[in-house]
Amino acid sequence: MNTRTVNYGLLSLDRSRSLAFNYIYDIPSLARTNSFLDNSLGRQIFGGWQLSGVSSFTVGAPLTLGYSLTGIGAQERNRRITGSEDFAPRLVLTCNPNLPRSERTTLAFIDTKCVAPGLKGSIGNDSGVDTVRGPGLNNWDISIFKKFNYGESAERYIQLRLEMYNAFNHTNWATMNSTAQINPNTGQIVNLPSAVGRDGFGALTAVRATGLPGSPRIIQLAAKVYF
Repeated sequence: MNTRTVNYGLLSLDRSRSLAFNYIYDIPSLARTNSFLDNSLGRQIFGGWQLSGVSSFTVGAPLTLGYSLTGIGAQERNRRITGSEDFAPRLVLTCNPNLPRSERTTLAFIDTKCVAPGLKGSIGNDSGVDTVRGPGLNNWDISIFKKFNYGESAERYIQLRLEMYNAFNHTNWATMNSTAQINPNTGQIVNLPSAVGRDGFGALTAVRATGLPGSPRIIQLAAKVYF
């Protein structure tokens, strides 16, 4: 077997499809198109609004699927399958485990029916590395600004700021359980989500940590005085 081929895969930093764009929009004042609002109070309330933001969309990181045997340590598993404690077996891929986007769920992000344990006598190269992708990123950071002029100079104003990170509170997952637990007697996966709760093999297990792009929504208010 060509061991170089099965050990060649995508870098862990690979993001083959990534889109990010930013925008700034000065919202037209209603006072300009409505004579009833075209006065000093109307111009202060309905003028000076601005919308800006940064939107990011990225595919997930490449992952290598692994497995363990229930009740058996890693070294004993290696001896049983590859004959050496130093060479770990890999899952056998019987089909493409990457599900179409429309079929993915939080409990079944990959097709777990496409994997099987390595056969005895394997040298640990039954499948390649980084053969599946984890969850991606869908994030909208949006800011709304309102400017209130004071004094005669246009450079003197108070700016109120509403800033929303992950404005639509889209759930961005960080990790997927990529390790199957297999019964050595039956060859069946025993840690599927339906059997062990929500954190089984192939399930999404944690959202992005606070402070990272795409983490649960954060809203902050601020005021800036320009003089």
